[in-house]
Amino acid sequence: MPKLVVAGCSFSDRTLVKECYGDHLSKLLNIDYLHLAGGCGSNDRSMRLIVTNVLLNKINANDHVIFQLTTPERREVFSNYLTHTRSGKAVFDRSLADAMKGTPVRNNPEIKAIHPWDSMPLNDLVDDTVKDFRWSRFKMNSSSWQENTPDMLLQKSMEETTVDITADTYTIWTKLAMLMPFLDSKNIRYTVLHPHNYFSENSFEKMGLTRLFREGKDIATHPELTSVWRQIQHSPDDASHLSEDGHEWFAKWLNDKITWT
Repeated sequence: MPKLVVAGCSFSDRTLVKECYGDHLSKLLNIDYLHLAGGCGSNDRSMRLIVTNVLLNKINANDHVIFQLTTPERREVFSNYLTHTRSGKAVFDRSLADAMKGTPVRNNPEIKAIHPWDSMPLNDLVDDTVKDFRWSRFKMNSSSWQENTPDMLLQKSMEETTVDITADTYTIWTKLAMLMPFLDSKNIRYTVLHPHNYFSENSFEKMGLTRLFREGKDIATHPELTSVWRQIQHSPDDASHLSEDGHEWFAKWLNDKITWT
């Protein structure tokens, strides 16, 4: 029986909700679901998990992979200093004014904090294929929540010396150009969601990669999404994540937009 697979960052994760759009979409399609999204996730992480699960026959022919791209500067780095997992406060983004003031985010106590503030999970619950690997997740300002000095210094240095949106985007294109033929060779269907405006049509043309996506959906600029975004975002001060109803709406929207066969 075919299954649905979703890889991405906190947008696709069960971030302060019980069910994400992948859960809802798999129910609409009446197929099994493999959840590979994770808070502070990167494109590196998504690609690693997709390829690993294909090689382990956990993703097979006729399955459908949704790959939600995230900001290009994010990456994962193996760390010898991460030794334990500790749940932190559930805060979405360093840039939120309330987070900067230390104001806690309202949360359902029955829902696990998927996107911790002061400690990122070392090993994802779904990422048990390489149990001894300890992945440090990097994005802008992630150095501020590292719990040891070496990781803090490394991530601060990465932020100051290695981030360039154009170069990072170019690297993603080259990796996607390798991933997609790999999935095609296994008869695995896929959809790429590109939720940021630097993945626009104009950006494709500048790099000569307009035809790279077999099935791409720009979820940042699609008029049907922008018109309802305030109704489906998690909260008035969090436009980066979906509410409970928002995940269900987005699942129905994807179901109508994606070619499944």
